[in-house]
Amino acid sequence: MSRTSLQPTLICFPFAEFDGPTNMALDELLWQAAAGESLAYFRTYGWLRRPWVSLGRFQDAGQLDQEPGLASLPRVRRISGGGLIVHDNEITYAMALSKALAPERDLLYQAFHRAVQAELARWGIEARVGPGDGQPHASRARRREPLLCFQRTDRYGLYVNGLKVLGSAQRRSSQSVLMHGSLIIAASAALPAVPGLRQATGQLVEAEPLQAALERAAAAAIDIPLERRPMPKSMLEAARQLADTKYRHEWLAASKRNRGWRRD
Repeated sequence: MSRTSLQPTLICFPFAEFDGPTNMALDELLWQAAAGESLAYFRTYGWLRRPWVSLGRFQDAGQLDQEPGLASLPRVRRISGGGLIVHDNEITYAMALSKALAPERDLLYQAFHRAVQAELARWGIEARVGPGDGQPHASRARRREPLLCFQRTDRYGLYVNGLKVLGSAQRRSSQSVLMHGSLIIAASAALPAVPGLRQATGQLVEAEPLQAALERAAAAAIDIPLERRPMPKSMLEAARQLADTKYRHEWLAASKRNRGWRRD
């Protein structure tokens, strides 16, 4: 993709639904595309034939077989870390930034989640960044984390009435940053133990205005204007090829090898 202006903008692609491998391939391609000077991309998306399960980069896919209700769901692996997510009644987002535009790791989590917090406040939904339990959190080396992302304590997660409704994960290279995550709208029948905004607030929260809210939050988080564009057909075609060659097969099963994986 080429740029025609020295002024950076956040290029925002419209909401679309794809299957799990294509979604993960698109996120990886956006990450690669952002590896240039002052480049930034954002998209919100859904999952065809949902629910889907996405595993963190280092998680053992075999653990799914021990989880009632999840073992039969289609699955895919992310290139970011973190816990398992059931993608059903939610909005997934991906933000890809050049290193020149990206804040430091923790600052990027804070900036985006606080911007989403501000968007929810416009609807009278009071959210907070972090669980707010006042308890020190044990290091990862000292505690065994739950399999599910939304059952993990997250100092940068977004919480409503004590329930985690937004979680994110990052992948960084020397040239660009990918951050993607999930905003839970309502509990999935496949995983009723993980509530969403509707359960946390008692309000009938709808997906479409939340998609626009996430777009505004992304632009606010990095303080550059939003520019909406259609996704290039060439990127979609490349994503389908990458999905077939990587995300449908060996990448899902190869959790141990993922620790040594590098971008080309």
